[in-house]
Amino acid sequence: MTPQRKGIRTKFSVLRPKAHSFSSHRQRSLLVQLITSFIIVMFVPIVMLTFYYIVIGNKTILENLKKQGESDILHDSILVTRMLESYRHKTYLLTTNELIIQAVTPNPGDDATGEISSKDIYEELFSIMKGDTYIASANIVSDTGNIRYSTHLFPAAYDVRYQSRDMKPFFTLSLADSTTASLMSLDNRYASDANRLAGINIFRRIRQPDGTGVGYGIVDIFLDSFYKDININGIFSDVILIDRENFLASSLLHTERYGSFSTFPNLSRIRADRLVRMGSRQDGNAMISWAPITGTAFSIVGITETASYTRNIQEFFSIVAMVSVIGLALSGVLAYIFSRTISRPVEHLVQSMRTVENGEFTVSPTESHIKEIAQLDDAFSRMIEQIVELLRLTREEEEKLKEAERKALESQMNPHFLYNTLNAITALAKLHGEQEILTITTKLGMLLRNSIDTQQSTVTLRDSLTMIENYLAIQKIRFGDKLKVTWHVDESLLDIHTPKLIIQPFVENSIIHGLEPKRGEWKLAILVEKREGFIFISIRDNGVGFPPEGVPETLEEFAESDHCGMYNVYRRLKLHYGDAADIQISSIPNKETCVILSFPLEDA
Repeated sequence: MTPQRKGIRTKFSVLRPKAHSFSSHRQRSLLVQLITSFIIVMFVPIVMLTFYYIVIGNKTILENLKKQGESDILHDSILVTRMLESYRHKTYLLTTNELIIQAVTPNPGDDATGEISSKDIYEELFSIMKGDTYIASANIVSDTGNIRYSTHLFPAAYDVRYQSRDMKPFFTLSLADSTTASLMSLDNRYASDANRLAGINIFRRIRQPDGTGVGYGIVDIFLDSFYKDININGIFSDVILIDRENFLASSLLHTERYGSFSTFPNLSRIRADRLVRMGSRQDGNAMISWAPITGTAFSIVGITETASYTRNIQEFFSIVAMVSVIGLALSGVLAYIFSRTISRPVEHLVQSMRTVENGEFTVSPTESHIKEIAQLDDAFSRMIEQIVELLRLTREEEEKLKEAERKALESQMNPHFLYNTLNAITALAKLHGEQEILTITTKLGMLLRNSIDTQQSTVTLRDSLTMIENYLAIQKIRFGDKLKVTWHVDESLLDIHTPKLIIQPFVENSIIHGLEPKRGEWKLAILVEKREGFIFISIRDNGVGFPPEGVPETLEEFAESDHCGMYNVYRRLKLHYGDAADIQISSIPNKETCVILSFPLEDA
């Protein structure tokens, strides 16, 4: 019997009825069916496999290898293209950064970087790489070679003080007419301070605003960064990156292999003009697949060794022939013996599984003299008990998790809001007298009482809007008539309860990020209305807005960004209202930004 468990609503019991009786006709019918099935299952696959390997044989396998190779090399080329484009863009950011341009531009009569500290330069380097320094190394060097920075140990090959200034990538870039030219190469291969091979180099000229070259920016990608993402199906014995212009090749799986095409015998039979488009060919015991890397002079080649596949065909055919003779002789006898002992308990067990699948956990045990089936039935019974217990625990854990996440998200708002408001007080104290500071302090006290109160997770819209009025009163003292605020509130909604602190972060965000950087008059509009069973809260400003690429597709992108307050509100609305809640953000740079919160009126 299943022990009683406190808190489990679903009842589970094990019954012990008498075994079902089957008529002899039913037994004979099932017996014949099982015998026939055993013979067919044994005989048909053997015939099909034999026919397949005799008639089609190696051709089909090689054709499948070709298709698989082309599919995998296309995947790898897309992956490499994306990575190269990503780090080409980082090279662009590196060489167009104003601080870096200023750093590598020598002062008249001096090679120093002036008042720019090394710390500032390194912060820019690591900011541009955004935590990708385990994938690539970023380096900058001035034309004189006296100014050098790197996210890793600066490569000696780029030190123009001791190397020829006619080094190929630097020389090629110096002759380029375009101020946006960049160069990708496999030429400058070196081991980093962590003994990792940097094999793909992206060079770009650092130029002053007038176009004068003052240095170089280089991003070197470590070859082992590709290892875990390419050759996902493992059919390639080697994946090779080729520089078509310089006739160089480097293995991405065996990073120690590098050199001209002669280093890789399989490449010698591929015409260079074919590498600019996707293709494949068989070369002896190897299937070679290749694809170009879009926007570069690179191609990627995958080598598949076919010998192991064709050898397995011959071995497998011998095994099939032997098994077919023995299997066909024994299949009839085995079918007769096992059918009687298998049919009834298996059917009963399957029926029990279907019952559980439909959500009913009250089933009877399967009676069988076969040890394995009895063990399977016991295991199935224990599994049902565990499922029932797991469902209970899951429900409890989900409730605990929701409550914990809700409290954690709410607790983040207090310091976030406090610091920004105190900044306003500090700025005001420097400009005005005590009376205004007293007014701000009074309003701030009201705000803090609402923020620090953790006893309630919901407040009325009236309280939320009062809190916004207090916050805006402080900002009005700070900015005066420059800030214009308009309100349009459906008063029938003022006593509706909502999660606390869902409007203030967006109002604060509008002022700090939208209006403060803007010159001229500031306009802020707050609208609260109901439509079609939903409450809509709009916060609209005429600030600088988001950059074109800054508006997220989903607010999940704000989780680790400077807009954590917006993500906080988003998560709490989702926890409170589920998928019915939504936040929409639209922005026209330097014209308007609008944030609309919506959630069901009946749930509120």
